Amino acid sequence: MFGTLGNASGTGLLLAVSIAYRLYEDVASEQMMEMFPAMRRFFGEG
Repeated sequence: MFGTLGNASGTGLLLAVSIAYRLYEDVASEQMMEMFPAMRRFFGEG
C-alpha cells in the first residue's frame, strides 16, 4: 500500500512511522502534564 507512495522502502517507512509515533507520545505527555500538574511530581519532572 505505502510502497507505491513515493517509492518508499520498508526501512524508510518504518523510520517515518517511528518518528511520527514518538512525536505523538511527546505531545500526549506534554498535554497530560499541562492538564494535571500533580502528574509532573509523580513522574519526577520539575
